[in-house]
Amino acid sequence: SDIPESEIEVVDSSTASAIEIKITKRVEVKLTGKTWMQVFINGKKEKEGVFGAGEVLKYEGGDTDQIFVKIGNIKNADIFFNGQQENESIAYKNVWKKTF
Repeated sequence: SDIPESEIEVVDSSTASAIEIKITKRVEVKLTGKTWMQVFINGKKEKEGVFGAGEVLKYEGGDTDQIFVKIGNIKNADIFFNGQQENESIAYKNVWKKTF
């Protein structure tokens, strides 16, 4: 507060440390009914819980990012990776999981 305004220099730090990540992975989960779901991004839990019909969850990442999705009732979910619907028949006992 004691520094004269003429001695204050404003530095734009937004460009100095900005890191641009090219999005190459887009995961979208559209729920058609109640189901349990868990999502990890790069090993960190992003979302977990029970979700209902009509909810849409979207996740994005770059080439080196890992997006892990586990769905407890696959019959109530449609999963899309970069716009293409995923094969849900890989589910074991109605539990579907995949790392993108």
